[in-house]
Amino acid sequence: MPSSVVVVATTADTPAIASFTLNHDGIGVSVNRLYRHQGARKFLTKEGKAFKDGLINATAQLLMPLSWNAIVDEVYCNAAWVNFELWVYADMVNTAWRVGGGVTKGGNRRSPMQKIDVSNYLKLIEDSIAEATGIDDSMNMDVTIHKRQSVEPRIVVKYEVYEAWVEPQS
Repeated sequence: MPSSVVVVATTADTPAIASFTLNHDGIGVSVNRLYRHQGARKFLTKEGKAFKDGLINATAQLLMPLSWNAIVDEVYCNAAWVNFELWVYADMVNTAWRVGGGVTKGGNRRSPMQKIDVSNYLKLIEDSIAEATGIDDSMNMDVTIHKRQSVEPRIVVKYEVYEAWVEPQS
């Protein structure tokens, strides 16, 4: 699935100043192996760093042919904002589940899906995209995470930059 970039002029019909979609094959690393803990501090593992670097490089290559600096200027000079949408596709079927459910050894109901906590990926992916775009993730005003069943694991990031955030007048 190829990545795509769309840079659009702002009109009433298309309020986004610019947008891109990054399709990154594979998830790469289990969320439990992204970080290591030392005392109260959390650090990226080598696997986590490689995952982050892969996302940064993929995003940078996607944006290379564009004059992305103008978009960055729009964000920082005119208070434009970002809609950040993350889609995580993974094989989540719990092969131990059977029709009718059942219970685990601990007595809990067995889920038909594996426990894949995609929200734990969010911060690392936001940081990776922010580093590649030059737009701090504090500008991500709308953030949405989606998780879908797929035998082809991948991450899709839809990134849209909009004109200045203006509070509605009452």
